[in-house]
Amino acid sequence: MPDSGHEARLIIHDHAPGPWNMAVDQCLLESAAMTGDIAIRIYRWNTPTLSLGYFQNHKDRAHHAASQSCDLVRRASGGGAILHDLEVTYSIAVPVSALKPKSTHDLYNTAHQATIKVFENLEISLDLHDSNETGSDQTPFLCFQRRSSGDLIMEGQKVGGSAQRRLQHAVLQHGSLLMESSMCCPELPGIVNLGDHGLLANHLADEWIEKWPEMIARSLGLKLIPCDLTTNERSRSEQIVMERFGNTKWTEKR
Repeated sequence: MPDSGHEARLIIHDHAPGPWNMAVDQCLLESAAMTGDIAIRIYRWNTPTLSLGYFQNHKDRAHHAASQSCDLVRRASGGGAILHDLEVTYSIAVPVSALKPKSTHDLYNTAHQATIKVFENLEISLDLHDSNETGSDQTPFLCFQRRSSGDLIMEGQKVGGSAQRRLQHAVLQHGSLLMESSMCCPELPGIVNLGDHGLLANHLADEWIEKWPEMIARSLGLKLIPCDLTTNERSRSEQIVMERFGNTKWTEKR
């Protein structure tokens, strides 16, 4: 975990295209490596978008009929494909120097435990997946049909997961929290579709966005500083879009 006393930039962005979302995460990772800054970012997607894991084959998207008309982007992190629609996404960019030894994996559980606490206040129960439990399918195309230790589970369904990407002296963790089933991915239920809480997706998302940053900051010993991207970071993000996430050579590289 980051040592007590560190400051973290809190960046909350509105809906944006997939390539831009991925480019900003990459830019914040680079900033963490170069400047030592810590950033916590929350964002959404302006159109239903399928993101492939870094190692997935581009041709495999043909096997998921419901998302064929959706925009496509390839993430820098591994794992299965995610349909970003009725969900919220977060990222944490942190320099390794701010972490205690061998604690990068702890970021997964810390982020997910903070989400559990947010929903406990709404009388919604989420659990962490136990890696000792048996799974059925080893490598489904969709990330939310896979199970990893620490995934967020509700009534046996995965509703939240995270992945990491390391660059030089920093690590990026980004994750997705599925609020409601999408027409572009109807086989996956969200939190709204499970349980008897009677709450709407927008209400759940607003509650999480309001409460989760403070909870994870408290767990990590961070002081949040609300801000936005700098002019240089915006320029760098635009460059990354052109070079990578908005480039078909990157998207179809496998």
